Amino acid sequence: MSGFTLAVFYWSALYWSAAAGLIVVHEAGHYLAGRLAGVPAHAARIRLLALPQHVALKDDGGWISPLSYERYVAAAERYLPTPGRAFAFVAGGPVFETAAAAASCVAAITLGHPLIAFVIATAALGLHIVYVLVFDLALTWRHGAPAGDTAVMWTISRAGALAVAVGVVVAQAGLVWVSWAALRGAT
Repeated sequence: MSGFTLAVFYWSALYWSAAAGLIVVHEAGHYLAGRLAGVPAHAARIRLLALPQHVALKDDGGWISPLSYERYVAAAERYLPTPGRAFAFVAGGPVFETAAAAASCVAAITLGHPLIAFVIATAALGLHIVYVLVFDLALTWRHGAPAGDTAVMWTISRAGALAVAVGVVVAQAGLVWVSWAALRGAT
């Protein structure tokens, strides 16, 4: 294998590892926010091998994916009786993911690895763009019901959804910029 091929393989593996880690953190954010907002542990389960990845909720009929929108909302309303609690559950994923990406980027830059920070930052922003375009827009259109974090937040609070969406994009774009600047300064 040539040096260039090995480098491409290495950085591709790092990028996809960062993306996979961020997906895990994103779903853990939903789970933790849900637990804090009132979802009992026995009624929530992280599903990482499903597409889309999600936190399944349990009702009398078994485990429910958010793609079964009406059943999922009914289960969520049982555990999260106020709009604020429901919003916290949905926003927990992107907020927790962004916070973890920021902490990871700061740690990588501090430890002298700005390229790793840049990979993490671009993975976070790239995943967010895919979430919005595929899960929020495409699946909402296909299923005729809100699908994806931003679309669901929008149904709960338009101002809140806008604040979270803009905040996440600005923070993640800022991470890309800061890590790029650190990388440029390191070369």
